[in-house]
Amino acid sequence: METTMFALGVLAMIMVMLIAVVIVGIVKVFKMSKQIKDFYTYFHDSERSTSDYIHRVEQNTDMQFRDVNRDINMIEATMSNSMHHELKAVNDQITDSVTQSNSYTDKRIDKLIDTYFMVKEAEQTNKKLIKG
Repeated sequence: METTMFALGVLAMIMVMLIAVVIVGIVKVFKMSKQIKDFYTYFHDSERSTSDYIHRVEQNTDMQFRDVNRDINMIEATMSNSMHHELKAVNDQITDSVTQSNSYTDKRIDKLIDTYFMVKEAEQTNKKLIKG
């Protein structure tokens, strides 16, 4: 009977150790499961955060390109207006110079014509005096 009791005691000890190992295994599985869930949550949050950051960077870059494009267009318009005004001023100066030159030439021609007719008249008077 002692051997039976000894065998039952050994079996009971093995059973207690087996139950303890199973309980420790189950606890470790639950901890691992929680860690895996936490990792997936962290991974998805990181992915979402990275995606949001990339989206913000794209928006900022797009806004900066639009601002630069607007500035370039404003500079182009300003330079175009400035060039247009300068060309108009130069054109007006050229037109004034041509008008003044034409006026001066007309005055000189009128003076030359008047002098020519005065000379012709003087010749006619001299001929009359000589004939006369």
